[in-house]
Amino acid sequence: VHGAALRAGQAEAASCVDCHGAHQMNRAAVADAQVNRIHIAETCAKCHQKEAAEFDSSVHAVALAKGNLDSASCTSCHGEHDIKDHTDPSSPVHKKNLAQQVCADCHSSVRLTRKYGLSS
Repeated sequence: VHGAALRAGQAEAASCVDCHGAHQMNRAAVADAQVNRIHIAETCAKCHQKEAAEFDSSVHAVALAKGNLDSASCTSCHGEHDIKDHTDPSSPVHKKNLAQQVCADCHSSVRLTRKYGLSS
């Protein structure tokens, strides 16, 4: 969606440096990278404040704050570079795909929720 918006002339749409930084360009595996699982919600919040506020009160954000690095953050569900609108039938977060293509990856077992005292 970001690249398509830029190609359509929407100059305010996110580009590489908005997520990765202008000089760092670190990969998500680097602990202090803007795109690391711990920091990605802050990075996305620069443009997506409403969604970030909803995420901050979610079970996933609580689990991340408790140190569960297996918990989902923005890119876990929406992807990183091939992000599609939730109304696109080929998007993993489209209502017809969400349970099987996104949620089932982590929620096929109750082991994680028991370990961190979270409800599913």
